Amino acid sequence: MVIGLSISIILSGVINGPIVRAGAAETIKIGFHAPQTGFAASDGKSATLGAELAVEQINAAGGVLGKMLQLVTYDDQAKPAQAIPIANKLIGQDKVVVGVSGSYSGPTRSAAGIFQEAKIPYVAAYAIHPDVTRAGDYVFRTSFLGEIQGRAGANLVGEILKKKRVTVITL
Repeated sequence: MVIGLSISIILSGVINGPIVRAGAAETIKIGFHAPQTGFAASDGKSATLGAELAVEQINAAGGVLGKMLQLVTYDDQAKPAQAIPIANKLIGQDKVVVGVSGSYSGPTRSAAGIFQEAKIPYVAAYAIHPDVTRAGDYVFRTSFLGEIQGRAGANLVGEILKKKRVTVITL
């Protein structure tokens, strides 16, 4: 749902900007990157499915300004170095009017500056690093910062659940 929310937020915020400038285009292209391969592939695949579902639902409801959305997706492998050429490709070759990151903070931070420089709105669906939105006025997030999430988690465990120890299991 976070990805769908990201797409809805970004479209509502740019209705009179880039989408209107898309003018004669038959579709509105939304750039999207997430890890499809590598250590974070499962996260990226679920983010991609969320984005695809959001686009499908928006198109089924008539699209935006009578135009259908087209999701242009690339695999950033959760690597910052991959996100830079992807952002450039989305903007220069694919001519997207908005961008959404379904990736981690590293790739999102790398791509944010590219979208900011091009003055194309860019939303981080769940990248939590504070520097993501420091890229400028065209970069947004839909999730809380990592610091806030950490404090909330600690409050939940210590104050609400009254637990003194936590075990983290990773695979």
